[in-house]
Amino acid sequence: MRLSIRSLVSIAVLAIGSLSITMPASAGTGAASFAPGTPMHFARAFPTATELLNGNVLRAAGYDGGQFFSDAEIYNWHSGTWTTVAPMHVARAAAMAVRLSGGRVMVIGGFGPGFSVLDSVEIYDPRADSWSVTGSLNQRRAEDFLAAVLPDGRVLVAGGFIFANPMIGLFVPTNSAEIWNPGTGTWSPTTPMHVTRGEFTATELKNGRILAAGGINAAGPDNTAEIYDPSRGDWALTGSLNIGRFDHAAALLLDGRVLVAGGEVGFGAAGGIRSNTAELYDPHAGTWSLTGSMTSARSEAEWATVRLPDGNVLVTGGFVAEETPQSSADLYHTATGVWSSAGSMSVARAGQAAVLLRGNRGVLVMGGLVAPPFSTSSVDIYR
Repeated sequence: MRLSIRSLVSIAVLAIGSLSITMPASAGTGAASFAPGTPMHFARAFPTATELLNGNVLRAAGYDGGQFFSDAEIYNWHSGTWTTVAPMHVARAAAMAVRLSGGRVMVIGGFGPGFSVLDSVEIYDPRADSWSVTGSLNQRRAEDFLAAVLPDGRVLVAGGFIFANPMIGLFVPTNSAEIWNPGTGTWSPTTPMHVTRGEFTATELKNGRILAAGGINAAGPDNTAEIYDPSRGDWALTGSLNIGRFDHAAALLLDGRVLVAGGEVGFGAAGGIRSNTAELYDPHAGTWSLTGSMTSARSEAEWATVRLPDGNVLVTGGFVAEETPQSSADLYHTATGVWSSAGSMSVARAGQAAVLLRGNRGVLVMGGLVAPPFSTSSVDIYR
């Protein structure tokens, strides 16, 4: 997230690392294009967006113009309309959300008012339309940290920022990890990652292990990657990315490889340097290889990246330059390793969320920054 106040020419990141789970695909490609959908009730960037068991989408909290919000609403995939639901107890943005067994949704950490980093965690019950507070994290954390439901129903979190002062470009990441026990509602520290990382991607592999890749730490953009094994409860380093990057996108391909694309790769006089490069991780070989480059450099599109039913990957919007959202989208063709333009949304946006809808209803793209630090309530649907 790091929102819109990023003067990162002289970033100070102290060493002291988001789970990109590809949702079930049901949108088509071919002659697909973007069309405006029903707007949300609230303008928001950096919300959580979670598919519920019935296929509806819960959008919670977010940020707009310096304000953090606790409100929530649900998108009905049948009617294409939004309904406001009970608000959370704590206003936040750039939190992580996971759907628990049974259909409840857990929202974890994030930034609160004044860019305070939160340790609070709450759970939404769609049947009761209510939020309940559960145990607090041992370590406050925000933005693009790992959050995953383990096979036994526990929840793992790792990495992320534990302190932020965007006015001076200070974001402090961690390598710490902890696990939530659904029986007790409490968090316990667990084996930390090998590398301190913030704004990285974490992708659940086909065998249930979790790949954490890239991020930023005291040395700048990081190219390392490591894998968490739930059966062992530990981390193992794997092959390194060809290019150190953070705030990038990732998706699990149908053949089990992982695609990462874009992100920031360094800093210049005009701010962060965005990249259009992409690479593939082979989980069998444990190595990365470069693939085709996107038609546009982009960052802050990690939660608006989805795998389509044919296996191709859609990446929407994001920052093309410092504080400059874009409306364009790219489509990765897995058969050829080539990117092509996927058209443009109705507005330029970064820090938006996207979810694949059921019933061949397309890809729902919602909110995001349009004129940083201000966000939009607008929605686009790709199909």
